[in-house]
Amino acid sequence: ARFNVLPNRRLYMFLQNFTKPVISAVEGYCLGGGLELAMWGDFIVAGEDAQFALPEVRHSLIPGGGGTLNLPTLIGPALAKELIGTARRITAAEAKEFGIVNHVMPKGKALAKAREITAEMAKNGPLGLMMSKIAINRGLDLPRHLAFFQEADLAHLLSFSEDRDEGLKAFAERRRATFKGQ
Repeated sequence: ARFNVLPNRRLYMFLQNFTKPVISAVEGYCLGGGLELAMWGDFIVAGEDAQFALPEVRHSLIPGGGGTLNLPTLIGPALAKELIGTARRITAAEAKEFGIVNHVMPKGKALAKAREITAEMAKNGPLGLMMSKIAINRGLDLPRHLAFFQEADLAHLLSFSEDRDEGLKAFAERRRATFKGQ
């Protein structure tokens, strides 16, 4: 039975390690595995009618798709234990207040907001964006001093990219850079 969930676990690891930003847009119910999947993305944009919960304990289960890992990382262990332990459903506004959700939009507008954020990110250097995501994700699992060294290594790698040269040149010339992802 343990291997039946392997495809889901591969998906979660793929999302965590995907080099491009992953924005979860949520409208309506986001419960159990749906919330776990959304949390594997980089952040969540929710419609005002969205509701969130990890209700697995009601059935003598645990949020086994990363819920016991990702929720405490987002909101702290004490609040995560309360929400998981009570299986309480929360609103989009509460999810934003707790730090689960970045933006709450009018009903039906979450995907549009996610696309707006994506368009803003697309204006930036793709390699810098990728390295920033890697530094954040990997740094969370490292002691602070090692995360700092890793950040320095990733920053140094960018010094060999054409995009870095273009970004600095565009800054000096007061124009928008044209990045190639190289």
